[in-house]
Amino acid sequence: MKNEQTKIMKKKSFVYGAIILGLSSIICKILGAIFRLPLTNLIGANGIGIYQLVFPIFALFLVVSSSGIPVALSKIISKEYSKQNYKNIKIIEWRRFLHHMVHPHVLLCKHPLLFDPGLLPLME
Repeated sequence: MKNEQTKIMKKKSFVYGAIILGLSSIICKILGAIFRLPLTNLIGANGIGIYQLVFPIFALFLVVSSSGIPVALSKIISKEYSKQNYKNIKIIEWRRFLHHMVHPHVLLCKHPLLFDPGLLPLME
């Protein structure tokens, strides 16, 4: 009896997870469409062409660079939590916040390979 209940619970949690994943995917697609409409009006056809040319490469680098970070941070935080080092957890969380908020902006604004002011006339 208990084994059957476990199977039913696993099946329900799988279906629930699939529904959440599907709904979040639909919401992301809608937000992406809403984002591109004003972007097209702002930068025009040439700008959208450059955007669509570069975005897949940017997305690939973003996934590769950030894929292991959340897992590693979760492991570090759980280890500190088991040791009851709450001060270290706050420090780790603060550093993670700074890394996620500051690092992409510095890269996009200051890195010469990612931001070339010479491309701005092409977008007008």
